[in-house]
Amino acid sequence: MSEAIAAGGLRLAARGLSPALRRAITARAWCTPESLVGYVYRDPDGRELHVAQSDVASCDVEIVTRHGRERYTSRHTTAVEFHAPEPLPGVRYIGWDAEALAGA
Repeated sequence: MSEAIAAGGLRLAARGLSPALRRAITARAWCTPESLVGYVYRDPDGRELHVAQSDVASCDVEIVTRHGRERYTSRHTTAVEFHAPEPLPGVRYIGWDAEALAGA
């Protein structure tokens, strides 16, 4: 399961169902909205896709197994990327210009 937790944030959780592989992982990544840069891509079917990314994001990861709990933290050294059909509010996107590429 993943969910956006705020502008510039994402949370992911997964759990193993097998009794032999009982483990769970939770990860949270975030960045300041000002650190996001956006790109508009043209999908082969003609749709525009919006990608916003930051290379100065942070994350917390927790892994729980039968044998214990491990926690990892990274501050301002993580990359985070959001893909969406619509632009994220407050992010400036570099547009796709197919005509500029046609003559290249």
